[in-house]
Amino acid sequence: MLSKLYFLSVVNMGFETDRLKKQITFIEELLCVICHNLVDNPVQHAECETLFCKDCIEDWLTRDNTCPVDRKNLTTEMLRPPPRISRKMLESLEIRCDFLSRGCTNYETYENIKEHEESCIFNPKWENDYTAHLKEKLDQQQVEGLSLRTELTQKNKELVDLKEQLAQKDMEVVNMKEGLAQKDREVVSLKERLERRVLVCSRRPRSPNVS
Repeated sequence: MLSKLYFLSVVNMGFETDRLKKQITFIEELLCVICHNLVDNPVQHAECETLFCKDCIEDWLTRDNTCPVDRKNLTTEMLRPPPRISRKMLESLEIRCDFLSRGCTNYETYENIKEHEESCIFNPKWENDYTAHLKEKLDQQQVEGLSLRTELTQKNKELVDLKEQLAQKDMEVVNMKEGLAQKDREVVSLKERLERRVLVCSRRPRSPNVS
């Protein structure tokens, strides 16, 4: 039987079961008998086949050289990897990131959870780096924003210039239309004068031919 004093001295080395995305019926088979959490980096006693967290049992063996379950002699050399069925059951689990209280709601597979937590932006060890990263990103966005505002101002000026040019072209078109209308009126006037001239000439008596 493990002493209460020992439990008080053990840091929670496994994964708390309330962090599992889905509760499973076979969970008891995957709990470390020392920390009573889901085994982390599991190893198995070769004789009694009990699962332990590697850190839990190694810490235990610094205090006691017997198995905490069957009380038989136990050394680190007598530990072995868990059976394949246990590994498969563990690999099927999804575990919530340990930094939920800081804002991370991610679930990762049993194999990937430690890697995720190590690089998680909510990990306190990255807080200063992440704050610096956010400040650098903010500064960069402000510079980009200033550049965009400058470009927008230039584009607006170009747009104003284009509108002025367009207004000028519209005026030129109006003037050309007025000039064309004037030319059309002059052509009509010339046609009328020509028609009257032809009419006058046609009414004049013809001179007799001198033989």
